[in-house]
Amino acid sequence: MPVYEFLCRDCDNRYDDLLGIDAPMDDQACPGCSSADVVKLYSPFRTKVSSGGTAIQVDGCLPGPAGQARSGGCCGGGCGGCG
Repeated sequence: MPVYEFLCRDCDNRYDDLLGIDAPMDDQACPGCSSADVVKLYSPFRTKVSSGGTAIQVDGCLPGPAGQARSGGCCGGGCGGCG
């Protein structure tokens, strides 16, 4: 099951929730103040991939052809993490 990160707009509380792939996200409530005014946040990731003895590190955005950054990034450039 994926872990999603949420932000409460009423109290600025950030929290994680483990939800099934088909679980509705519109019934979320902040665990701090019980407000339903929450938004799902983009959560970057980091992983290390090995292939043929070569390891590359991926920081939320996959490299484009020949190691070049993809245009617009993995989230359309909104995260600012891609070059």
